[in-house]
Amino acid sequence: MRLIFCLFTFIFITHQVLAQKTSDSLAISKEIQFDQNQEIQPISFDEKQIENYKKDKSFDYSREKSSESWWTAFKRWGSALWNSFWQKIFGDIKVGSWAATFVQIMKYAIIGGVIAFIIWLFIKLNPGKALLKPAKTPEVLYAEDEKIIREKDIPKLIQQAKEKGNYRLAIRYYYLLILKKLKDKKQIEYQFQKTNQEYQQEIKNAKLALQFNRITKIYDFTWYGNFEVNKIQFEEMLKEFELIQNQLKSFSDV
Repeated sequence: MRLIFCLFTFIFITHQVLAQKTSDSLAISKEIQFDQNQEIQPISFDEKQIENYKKDKSFDYSREKSSESWWTAFKRWGSALWNSFWQKIFGDIKVGSWAATFVQIMKYAIIGGVIAFIIWLFIKLNPGKALLKPAKTPEVLYAEDEKIIREKDIPKLIQQAKEKGNYRLAIRYYYLLILKKLKDKKQIEYQFQKTNQEYQQEIKNAKLALQFNRITKIYDFTWYGNFEVNKIQFEEMLKEFELIQNQLKSFSDV
């Protein structure tokens, strides 16, 4: 029994001695060690040289911030709005989760749908065709004019319009009569789809072309401008038509 007691006493004392040594060694290792060299001098910096380095672009390692373009800002805004919308539905969306995959698929599906709709709308409306298509001519009116010039007794139509007091219609018939005479005397090549300006360009005689331009303005103003003409105005306009008829008499019939 004494032997056991002595053994435990020895072990306890030994443990205490070893613990004390460990504690002392740790305390020694934590002590701050100072450099005992007396010849150490503090480093001095040449401030002037440092300022020169600052001005030298070779030592400028700062990155220049590039200004954000409107397109980049718009994409960033759109992306933030998109993510905010889906976060309200799913809450926090973790990268790699099924919700993140679904959001990505939906984003590209919507973009593809918008592009497809724009293409469909462009094909449907076809603005290019509308721009390139020539202006549609009033075929009914032109066909009627052609029929009058080729088949009708225009002087008789003029007389009937004057008797009814329809001077606006009489001006129209007078103009068609001049076109007929220009065609008969080979001054123009009559085609119902041609414009009055095209007929004027065909007339080689300068005086005749000038007078034709005058009666064309009268005709356009009264007929297409829906200008009602009274008897006095008609007689004044009639002088211009009589003048061009007299000019045409100098050209031989073909």
